[in-house]
Amino acid sequence: QRGLTYGVGGGIGAPWDYPGLFRVQMATKSSTALESVDALRGEVRRLVNDPVTQEEIGLAKESILNAFVFTMDTREKALQQQVLLEFYGFPADYYTKYPGRIDKVSAEDVQRVARKYVQPDQLAVLVVGNEKDFEKPLSSLGPVTTIDISIPAADAGEKKEAPAGSNDEGLALVRKVAQFVGDVSGLQALARTGSMTMKTPQGEMQ
Repeated sequence: QRGLTYGVGGGIGAPWDYPGLFRVQMATKSSTALESVDALRGEVRRLVNDPVTQEEIGLAKESILNAFVFTMDTREKALQQQVLLEFYGFPADYYTKYPGRIDKVSAEDVQRVARKYVQPDQLAVLVVGNEKDFEKPLSSLGPVTTIDISIPAADAGEKKEAPAGSNDEGLALVRKVAQFVGDVSGLQALARTGSMTMKTPQGEMQ
């Protein structure tokens, strides 16, 4: 609506055995970086403070439930689901009950959980871009930690030291991989080709 981006999204990670992250992200031009951060923060506050509409929750449920069948439409996927449930100690009927549980979620449930777990004032903000082109200093968002992601060019013949934080076990693994792969110092590009066949309602497709 503001013309700030071609794509914006977010979600809640739900890993099997450890807490996930709530995140939102977007890409924009440097000159609207801080405006975009403010817009995202506003949407997060709206999620917490404004009731979810029936249209929103209806679309969300429809999207989840319509896609659910494709998580087990082959024997391989069904087997993989059971392996995951067994490995992580989840009930064997987890996927059987999943659609019904999604269908029961109400707008009130969404807002209750958002208010409990989403903390707009505690968001960590990661901005990647050309700082000189930002419309305001990043410090206007709060305390800033700068991370240098530039890749310095190494001089020809320069002996490279192990990066800080490297350990003997990691370095040994890197050397083992390098020994297996061989000398790749002159490698300019790598290409890989392959083929596969899919069974479709219209027959096999190469």
